Amino acid sequence: MNIVSVFGRYSSGYIADKSIGTFATLIVLLVVTALADLVIWLPFKSSAAALWIFAVVYGFFFGGILSLLPSGCSHVVREEVFGSRYATMYGISGIFFFGMMPAASAIIGDGNSDARNDGFIVLMAALSFLSAGFYLAVRFMTVGFTLKKF
Repeated sequence: MNIVSVFGRYSSGYIADKSIGTFATLIVLLVVTALADLVIWLPFKSSAAALWIFAVVYGFFFGGILSLLPSGCSHVVREEVFGSRYATMYGISGIFFFGMMPAASAIIGDGNSDARNDGFIVLMAALSFLSAGFYLAVRFMTVGFTLKKF
């Protein structure tokens, strides 16, 4: 996943700069990661080949998400407060992450239940879709319903 994410980081930055903008790129990347969860990981979780394909697809698109987060934050905050807002963004993400680790463990359990594993995969996809929805809402609150690059 990590080596593929290097290519995802580069190409998503290029697309965001030259084509559709940071927020639109983030929305597309989040939707694709959610779809990868539901289309590759969920139905084929017991296939080693499918998990390799999932790792490549998810790594590529998730790397792009990670690289565009600072740019997305810079679009909606003033330059003089960027550092504090950026740190706050990652602080809130960290708190959420620490809360989700025990929740994910409780959902998965001992890992031997397909239904529990499926529930976790669906939760990850739902959170990606929810994040895309939040980015879409912020984009529309900032620039409206125009198709301009933002």
